[in-house]
Amino acid sequence: MLVDSQLYEYAIYDDDDMVFFRNCVQSAYYIKWGCKLVDLFVDDNYKLVFVFDKQDHDKVKERWRTQKEAYFSNMEEKLENKS
Repeated sequence: MLVDSQLYEYAIYDDDDMVFFRNCVQSAYYIKWGCKLVDLFVDDNYKLVFVFDKQDHDKVKERWRTQKEAYFSNMEEKLENKS
């Protein structure tokens, strides 16, 4: 269950121990791979910001790089096939 961070006056985590993503696809993969979503909030530009622990990030960042390449390659193929 996600908690609205606006309910809290102060953050319940140390920013230095976290990573912050606005990439919804990357964040979805992180969650799928078992990373704990620490917080989710909307920034000043009305974009979602996903917060993960750096330790979880370190465990899956190489996996994301590989997945990202495959994901975007697949997207390019789909676009080419539509032409």
